[in-house]
Amino acid sequence: MPWPLWITIGLAAAGAVWGVAVWVTKVNEARKGWRDVATEIRKDIKQIFLRLPPPQTTGSGSPVQLTEFGEKVAAKLEALAWATERAPNLWHKVESLKPFEVDEYCESHVQNNLDTAMKERVAQSAYEFGINREQVLNVLRVVLREALFNLCPICGLGERYAKTGDREDYMCPQHGRFRISGSVLASSLWQGSTREEKEKILKDANPDKDGILHVKSHSRPNAE
Repeated sequence: MPWPLWITIGLAAAGAVWGVAVWVTKVNEARKGWRDVATEIRKDIKQIFLRLPPPQTTGSGSPVQLTEFGEKVAAKLEALAWATERAPNLWHKVESLKPFEVDEYCESHVQNNLDTAMKERVAQSAYEFGINREQVLNVLRVVLREALFNLCPICGLGERYAKTGDREDYMCPQHGRFRISGSVLASSLWQGSTREEKEKILKDANPDKDGILHVKSHSRPNAE
């Protein structure tokens, strides 16, 4: 093969190698550029999340209820056991209050009447979950309110074991098993009735298909 042809092939091969090297270099630079971009994006996303407010412990509905995050805080506080233990001793203070007034009472109670042990739990939970004290107290407020609502609406000794629509079912050691409409419980007549009047309302109630006394009327009973 003539000498000039070898030179031509060599130059062509060298050019091809150089071209591949340039291409590889550009690809690597592009990859590095995309990696840098991805790193910056991750940093920006992290900063965005750091600026976001902490999750809420209670929702915006009425009545206020715990969010999923609030349930986690409640478990950390052992709030249900705390509220269940205290509710019977507080019932006489709320038995004549309307539902929204019970909520207000619970808000005041957790603000002003926590013992040292629960105050420490509140502080610890606020620290561990990265939230403020008010958010933790709102958890206690809701749990205590529900514990009070779960007590027998006549004497505060029994408890609500089921709620279906407007019907609430209670089991009480003094008044047995009975049902009462939520609209009755929320009425001013029921809230303004004495314990004796409420007992007469229950006594005069008709049993439903299950044979359980069901209070549907909220008219004040006549004195015997």
